[in-house]
Amino acid sequence: MKKLLIVPMAALVCLATLTSCSAAEPEPTNNAPSGDPIKIGLVPAVAGFGASIAQNTIDAWVYAVDEINANGGLLGRPVEIIRKDSDGKPETTLRSAREALNEGAEFLVGVNSTTEVLALTAQLPTMDTLLMVSNSKADALTGADCSPDAFRVNQSNAMDFAAFHDYIGELDGETWAVQGVDSVSGHDAVESFRAIIEAAGKTIIAEQFASSGATEFGANITALEQSGADSLFVVEYSADAVSFTTQAEQFDLFSKFDTVLGSNTFIEPLFESFGTGAVGVYGNLGWAVQDDNPVSADFAENWTQAFGSAPNYIHADNYLGAQTLFQAIANAETTDVDAVRSELEGMTFDSIAGEVTMRAEDHQLVRPSYIGQVIEADGKLVWDVAADATGAETSPSANPACKL
Repeated sequence: MKKLLIVPMAALVCLATLTSCSAAEPEPTNNAPSGDPIKIGLVPAVAGFGASIAQNTIDAWVYAVDEINANGGLLGRPVEIIRKDSDGKPETTLRSAREALNEGAEFLVGVNSTTEVLALTAQLPTMDTLLMVSNSKADALTGADCSPDAFRVNQSNAMDFAAFHDYIGELDGETWAVQGVDSVSGHDAVESFRAIIEAAGKTIIAEQFASSGATEFGANITALEQSGADSLFVVEYSADAVSFTTQAEQFDLFSKFDTVLGSNTFIEPLFESFGTGAVGVYGNLGWAVQDDNPVSADFAENWTQAFGSAPNYIHADNYLGAQTLFQAIANAETTDVDAVRSELEGMTFDSIAGEVTMRAEDHQLVRPSYIGQVIEADGKLVWDVAADATGAETSPSANPACKL
């Protein structure tokens, strides 16, 4: 096994244009990086559908880059971010990615939605770059639409629901209603949920989908109330999740079900926006701050010192993307795209998620998953970890639809 070369730094250099924290600068090192920088193209969707997690993505990549630079750089060279913002529209993301590459970026990171990722993967063969996917969960990205030039470090929808598989029987509720977003990822999630519900001998008796960007859920809430289901499954993302949850609270909707379960709906970056509306709900959790493996514990401690609050799983997934890319470059001893791709395929290393492997067959990182319940502690919403599942349990084999 090739061990991780990155060491946590004592403090974070904050770039005022990217973050709002005020951490101290790191102490100078005797092995300060020199030479031409290794440039990373960061393409966050700071407007549009995914804007609510953009700053989390930015903060994580800036933190990871500043951390490695404070410890001598990568291959002895400094790492530099070239940031090109998107509004979440595929055509804008594609244009921003090309701008980053034209300015010397060698790798692309920070892209948010499945539609953006798919737009990029279609063009990657002409771009001479690799894309690290840390935010998008659609199964197709490591299935039928997999790319030899894209690698995913966060869990797919199927992996999330595999984590639910053994736990779903412990949740109250035999009949389920579904509220989903009408998108590729939303439909993926519902189909994955259907499979585990049916395997557990339970039933979906009502389902409905709302268009992405919907702001009014009154009719949906009424239909859910009248569905006759005893439990509720929700797949709404970002601003949609906030709109649905706050309106559901007005109707006291969640209290009318034995269990409310979300898929990437009740996420930590949105906790303040939810108020108390999300207390008691269950959901998937990609990374848990309570994880006590040494690399994870160091990351959580150092991040908290730098930002004044603990990292959430969006931070963690993107930081893990940086760990994975930097490890492959270090192993390859070059930034040559073909050499780094070769190192990524099948690479096993120690990370904030424990020992993980980038599977060669579908470019999916095999890693643990968690299930949590939202509780209120000290006046804030936090996750209480209810269960966990290993990578071998959530992703025992590669997606056969992937043909690299």
